[in-house]
Amino acid sequence: MAPFNRVDEKGYASMAWLQLKGSKEKMMPTHVQYMHDPKAQNAVTGTVFYFAKKSADGTPTIPPDEKSVDFNCKVRASTMHAIFEPQKMKNEAGLDL
Repeated sequence: MAPFNRVDEKGYASMAWLQLKGSKEKMMPTHVQYMHDPKAQNAVTGTVFYFAKKSADGTPTIPPDEKSVDFNCKVRASTMHAIFEPQKMKNEAGLDL
């Protein structure tokens, strides 16, 4: 988690995004929150990226039929990348996004 100790939360909010596979639309996080361990001199032990669930007009930002969403975050000279399949992210109430 050392790279997250070098850049503040707002910095990473501008370097991360979700990209929908279908439309290629990119979404920036609304904000980023670091988790700290007070026993480790307040070192960052986790990072949470928050994205809007709905657009300004009230429609879901990730359509229910979206098959794949890519998460990307630039970390120095590298890019962290993860792929999510929203249709597999369900609970009793439906999609758990």
